Amino acid sequence: MLLAVTTALAFHPAPTSSRFAIQSPRSSVQAKITGAALAAAFASKDEAADAVEETLEEKEERVIEAIRDGLDAGIGKPRRAFTALGDFGKRSGSLAQTWLTPEQLENCAYFWAGGSTVLARDVSKWRLTARDVKASPWFILLALNTFPWTPLLAPLVARAVNGTGTGAFLPSAFSARRLAALKRLRGDAGLNPESVDPESPDRTPANIDEGVRFFRDGSKIALRDLLRGRLTTRADDKLAAYGWFGFLAVSTFPLTPLLLPVIDKRREGSQSDYVPSAFRARRLAAFHRLNSARETDREADRETEKLLVSKKKLLDAKKKLTDGALDRK
Repeated sequence: MLLAVTTALAFHPAPTSSRFAIQSPRSSVQAKITGAALAAAFASKDEAADAVEETLEEKEERVIEAIRDGLDAGIGKPRRAFTALGDFGKRSGSLAQTWLTPEQLENCAYFWAGGSTVLARDVSKWRLTARDVKASPWFILLALNTFPWTPLLAPLVARAVNGTGTGAFLPSAFSARRLAALKRLRGDAGLNPESVDPESPDRTPANIDEGVRFFRDGSKIALRDLLRGRLTTRADDKLAAYGWFGFLAVSTFPLTPLLLPVIDKRREGSQSDYVPSAFRARRLAAFHRLNSARETDREADRETEKLLVSKKKLLDAKKKLTDGALDRK
């Protein structure tokens, strides 16, 4: 089950020959949004700082403009299409900080799993409508370019093509209404609350920034354990867990920590089966608290040193004034 989830949620580049024409035969979405999403995950802090004053709506509009540029470029203008791809990756960088959360990744996973289930049921019972058949080619082409982020980007694509609804390129099996109905029918409560509750000691990273800290701190803990010969001394730490985690990290980096709640929901067994203790929430939280305490102590020492220096300068100035007054007498 873990392999299936990992494969489904890993990054895969879209075929370069796909075309998504809507308004005319020359109009196509050349941008491979999967690749752009990866670029967004590595958006620089400077770019994020420049966009900090933008609202979510403004960020979305910038992404929509990039999609429209790709549509206007068409297959006959590869240079312009390539530029549109670069703009899309850059403009979606700050937006990705809002998009890429465990809850959104769960929505993506459920979109594909639940939508496929409903579609298979419709096909087996001959319930496909004319609208479903008409939307299917565009849905396939869109999915090739946007997998697995299609449910996140579909509303923006719809707005980019003159505000048409998603029904023009999403079969009804993948509509929010039918997916919500399936979720209610299955009694699906979503992710484990312990993994996303900010107050829970088992909370996993909730965004890209926290994911970066996850790998940084976890690697330091694992290296320390290795140097001390304690890599597998804990009862729930086995070499197999390091192997599975390494495979997972390679196939899903940099979203690995955001995927942990999604994976746990779909498999039986403890998280320790595939995540070493160095990368689990409780040790990472303890390590972060320790670093924070040390940084607080260092900051206090720096402040104390500044006060001592200031006091010394004040005493020196006072001594000079006193010596000057004595010399004048």
